[in-house]
Amino acid sequence: MIGTDGIRVRAARLNIVSCGTTGASRRYILRVVLWMSYLLATLQFLRSYFIINQPYLDAHRYESGTERLPYQSRMLLSVVMRYANNNYWMTRMAAHFGDPFRNPDVLALLLVDLAAFLLLGVVVSMFYRHLSQPHGARLSWLPFALVLWMASATYIVRFQEAIYFPYDLPAAFLFTLCVYLSYVRRYALLLPLFVLCCFNRETTIMVVPLVLINMWFPSQQPRKRWVEGAIAITMIVVWLCIRGYFLRKYAGNGSDMGLTVSYNLHFFASPQTWSQIASACGFLLPVPLLFWHLLPERRLRAYSLLIPTWLIIMFLVGLLPESRVFGELIGLVAVLCTLIFERAYGIRADLALSARTDGSC
Repeated sequence: MIGTDGIRVRAARLNIVSCGTTGASRRYILRVVLWMSYLLATLQFLRSYFIINQPYLDAHRYESGTERLPYQSRMLLSVVMRYANNNYWMTRMAAHFGDPFRNPDVLALLLVDLAAFLLLGVVVSMFYRHLSQPHGARLSWLPFALVLWMASATYIVRFQEAIYFPYDLPAAFLFTLCVYLSYVRRYALLLPLFVLCCFNRETTIMVVPLVLINMWFPSQQPRKRWVEGAIAITMIVVWLCIRGYFLRKYAGNGSDMGLTVSYNLHFFASPQTWSQIASACGFLLPVPLLFWHLLPERRLRAYSLLIPTWLIIMFLVGLLPESRVFGELIGLVAVLCTLIFERAYGIRADLALSARTDGSC
């Protein structure tokens, strides 16, 4: 016969197993529901993005290589759009949609942006988990939610020109992936990705300072500091070669390039544009700087200095009320804000969970 103590032990084991199984099932269901919600929110965002906004570039000129600089030098998506217009299946698929997706090239952009946006959500989640792994990463649901909010405020909710460029959303994903690979020092993956990004937007060069920051914060793995320096020099040379090639190739296309300081000073002098400028990254752009001391690592704090650096460069060569010029920072800002929230409110500790009674599920 089994004694009373044996029965209690067996009951406790069954209780633990059932609680573990229930908890795992609940987490799986919550994860599925969460990502389904992300998918629906992404589709809603993209549909609004293409319907509310109008394309700034002439699709025919962009695809044929005759658009103005610097837009034509960002030619990665022109290859996709040209292929879509000449593809039988894309043409047939587009015929089943209404405007603006009835055009095969716009439908192709929708599919590319959908993939880019979902992958951006995966990257920011991975980035956050990497940084918060010692503390349980309890807010892993938040980075993608912040990305959705910031993208909506940056690309849709605005009173300036309602325009979009083919390369904007892929640039947000590609740049965030570059930042993540730089932070985890995966240079074998970063270098080919950097080359690809140079064909999408020239702002990819801003990854180089992050690699140099890595040089001043050596990793635990044995690696000489000159490795990061050599990688940074290689990236600069590649960027200069690609930029020089495009400037020569499309020299006769006309150009919109030039300094924009006078325009931005005029915008700053008009209080009506202040809210539009501040809306970049969903009004969260200053948060990593205001709560800089809450970022968990010195190297991550140095990475956050990319934000004011970007602002200065866009003040010189971009139009600040065009909040889309800050779109590449969305992924990094989402991760930084999640970490700040986690540390500021002590979510990692979560003492309430530890106070639960034994045997509860």
